[in-house]
Amino acid sequence: MVIDQFEEVFTLCSDKIEREQFFECLMGGIDRSYQANSNATGLLLIITMGAEFLGKCFEQEYSGLARQIQSHLVTVTPMTTLELEQAIAEPAKQVGIEIQPELVEQMIIDTENYGSLPLLQYTLTELWQQRRADQFSLTQYINLGGVKGCLEKQAYAIYHSFNARERQVAKQIFLKLVQINEDTVASCKQVLKTDLITPQQSLAVVSKVLKKLVKARLILTTKFTNYQNSNQTVTIVELAHNTIINNWSQLNFWVESNREAIKQKPGMEADAQRWLKKDKSDKYLLSGRKLSLAENLLDSDTESAFVSVVAKEFLEKSINRKRFQTKFRIRSIVGLIIVLGCLSGFSLINWRVAEKDKLNAQLNALSLSAENQFTANQRFDALLTAIKAGKQLHDASEVAADVRMGVLISLQKTVYGVSKRRTIVEHTQPVNSISLSKDGEIIASASDDSTIKLWTSYGEEIATLSGHQGAVYSVSMSNNGKVLASGSQDGTVKLWSRDGKILNTMKAHQGAVNSVTFSGDGKTIASGSVDGTIKLWNLQGKQLTAIKANQDKIYSVSYGKVLASAGEDKTIKLWNAKGKQLATLKGHKEKVLSVSVSPDGKTIATASWDNTVKVWGMDGKEIGTLRGHKSPVVSVNFSVDGKTIASGSSDGEIKLWARYGREIATLKGHGTWVSSLSFSNDGLTLASASADNTIKLWSLQEQKMPALRGHTSYITAISLSKDAIATGGYDNTVKIWSREGEELATLKGHQRGIYSLSFSPDGETVASASADGTGIVWNLAGLGNATLTGHQDQIYSISYSPDGKMLATASLDKTIKLWNTRGQQLLTIPGGIDDLRTVTFRPDGKAIAAAGFGGNSQVVLKIWNLKGEELGKVEGLCSVMRKISFSANGKIIAATCSDNTVKLITPKGQVVGILRGHQGAVNSLSFTPDGKIIATGSDDGTVKIWNLDGKELVSLDGIREGVMDVSFSPDGKMLGAVGRDKVGMLWNFDLENLLGRGCDVVHDYLQSSSDVKDSDRRLCEGF
Repeated sequence: MVIDQFEEVFTLCSDKIEREQFFECLMGGIDRSYQANSNATGLLLIITMGAEFLGKCFEQEYSGLARQIQSHLVTVTPMTTLELEQAIAEPAKQVGIEIQPELVEQMIIDTENYGSLPLLQYTLTELWQQRRADQFSLTQYINLGGVKGCLEKQAYAIYHSFNARERQVAKQIFLKLVQINEDTVASCKQVLKTDLITPQQSLAVVSKVLKKLVKARLILTTKFTNYQNSNQTVTIVELAHNTIINNWSQLNFWVESNREAIKQKPGMEADAQRWLKKDKSDKYLLSGRKLSLAENLLDSDTESAFVSVVAKEFLEKSINRKRFQTKFRIRSIVGLIIVLGCLSGFSLINWRVAEKDKLNAQLNALSLSAENQFTANQRFDALLTAIKAGKQLHDASEVAADVRMGVLISLQKTVYGVSKRRTIVEHTQPVNSISLSKDGEIIASASDDSTIKLWTSYGEEIATLSGHQGAVYSVSMSNNGKVLASGSQDGTVKLWSRDGKILNTMKAHQGAVNSVTFSGDGKTIASGSVDGTIKLWNLQGKQLTAIKANQDKIYSVSYGKVLASAGEDKTIKLWNAKGKQLATLKGHKEKVLSVSVSPDGKTIATASWDNTVKVWGMDGKEIGTLRGHKSPVVSVNFSVDGKTIASGSSDGEIKLWARYGREIATLKGHGTWVSSLSFSNDGLTLASASADNTIKLWSLQEQKMPALRGHTSYITAISLSKDAIATGGYDNTVKIWSREGEELATLKGHQRGIYSLSFSPDGETVASASADGTGIVWNLAGLGNATLTGHQDQIYSISYSPDGKMLATASLDKTIKLWNTRGQQLLTIPGGIDDLRTVTFRPDGKAIAAAGFGGNSQVVLKIWNLKGEELGKVEGLCSVMRKISFSANGKIIAATCSDNTVKLITPKGQVVGILRGHQGAVNSLSFTPDGKIIATGSDDGTVKIWNLDGKELVSLDGIREGVMDVSFSPDGKMLGAVGRDKVGMLWNFDLENLLGRGCDVVHDYLQSSSDVKDSDRRLCEGF
């Protein structure tokens, strides 16, 4: 007999008597003669369990279980690198799948770092299921999210593929499959499928959701014959693995948010069943503390996730009885106060630790959720989630450093990357057209449902205009926003007032009206129809002109300084107000579905079924073709200033273009055909309508982190003070910038490139080290500079002491020199290192460390006191160190190593951590002021942020070529990096600043949208 996951006798069985009976039965089944004589036949029992549960088996005798385990224990040690490699590659080889060697290497690194074979198994299975050829590649692996992110990414995608009701059912199913044991550890739980069905969760919906979750391998279902009725089968439901609880942030967040309710549920259900068996006697109703906990449970907005129908009735009756028993209530409160007053200090400490862990878990889950929403192009939702995490962090006192940084990273990413502002889902059928009033206050939309709807810019419905007898294909607002025109399948054009009254109905065409538009002065309306005609009307509904366009169908008209029409015959035609044809534009290979005349009347943009947008001059000549869409382009529009063109395609993508062809951005969010686009008057908002029945508003004023542009060659050094930023490069200059990225000064004096910079602690001076063999202390107040001369070769590194009274330099002349701030040399230390590259002070200011190229001696790092006496050295760690830095407490030195890693060592050379992940040489690193987070910059063009456990928190892009230097500001609120592409990048990690910026974006939505929960309306108060 083999019993896998033996730990479930502790995690799934809360009845100690039942557990002991099971052990007695199990041990009694082993043939005693087999125990005495190994040759005898009998029962061979094999049990497997996680090592963390082994101690549980030794807590009691358990009918001889402990002795049997002690006598026959086989320990399965963690897999070696070779075993991992075989486990990954060999099964694939047997079915003809080739795995790239670099993929195997990365998987091994990720699995070693995170120690999770179930996650590795899940990722390999996803690679298999999503394979497109007989090969697993590193690119596929990265796209899946790797071992760390694959489960998270797939679970998130499955969950958000459900509709709102199904998501609620999925959440409740997951919560029912989790339990909290007596050690407060969350683990899997088996439940009957019938237990998942409640009045709120029908069998049909539960079955549908389960089917999808099983297919995604998040949940397992097993059918068994009912031992009480052999003709009946029951279905057991459980999580696929415990690892899902800890590695899917959404589930982890649910569990942590409902931990107390989950913990209470088994006891509550047992009490309810006892009450039922006792004929629902009041004697067995809850009271005291149990009743107080039950009230909290029943008040939860997800009570149906925890409480069965019987238990809910039981709890409600218990609460009702309490309301009529004031004495019992008072006694319960008094008893609770007495109990709380007797809590020991130890219990209080444990409570505080538990609360801290809970807070960290919640913040971590919110950060991951924001990251996933951002990746899924749900950027406005991602910003809201990140703000919630940021607000919670702002109000918290004790948060783990890596969790804090995770919140800041997600907040920074969403604040500086949000584009989608709001989605309105109200039409019951495809939305064909949209128009924004010039003041931006009103949005009009037209739909296949035969209606026009008016909305506020916050998405609140103002009115529904009914009157057309068929689908409404087009709607247009006059410049003053007082009149609307609409065109319909019924062949009519209607004019409406802003309050929804019909002003005029024109029986305009013999076929559907595909397009209506106001002239630039707002006095004339043009309509285009499938009957091949264009008609012009005044505001009183009188026909002014009828144009026989000689086209099969007209799909679009636009009326600026000229009238333009586009149609089935692949051409665009230009007309004057009297109907005279001015030009015919030819060049599209398929029908032209949309046309837009720029507000200045100088250019025309067209969208075609041939996947292109074309830009034309008024003389009819083609200016350019905008290529980038992969599907037919069905809508196009100019911004009010005429500088931006928006185009929408049948695959749901929207692209923004500069007027003459450069693609600016791609906006993803619609599920299908983008039928219409409209810019706000200020050009900061784009409205889009789609056949997916939705309207979306996109904020085009994305906030951007400052980029430092001005150097004419490689930028090799950066240093931040509390108020300013200094950069230096191969153009021999030092530049000073504001923290907003404005260039303040250019300092000239060096004859060759700058290698290193260091701000004084007070920020009033900055020191530079150069290839010309000198250092300069620049006084930013203009009170005179000091030059450090004395080295016989290039100076690669310069560093201020913590008190700002001294500087240290390291040179290729193999010496370290100490200086005062006036440029006077205090001490020369023979380094004993072949090629010195970096020097830094210990945080207490009483010692310095220097490192570089070790050569044959392999001595690459040494530490001296300020008298030049050697305190220690590190040998054999690696042959090259380009940068070293002390942690805030001086107990750890971070060093970049020649194997593309950063090693964390003690001053005595003991390795306590390794940061692996860069694909090129690591050139620089910087600690946050508290010493708990590290940023690194590499030749691979990335800046990575890590915790001290070696976990990569984020990889930041922005510098296209090698990153030469990185630096945190003294307050830790900003990170700067510079590189070979002559650009410096800044990242904002100032919590209050980020919350303020984010709240500026969401403020109007929080205050005005009916979708917002009351609890969230005050989310941005104080920011």
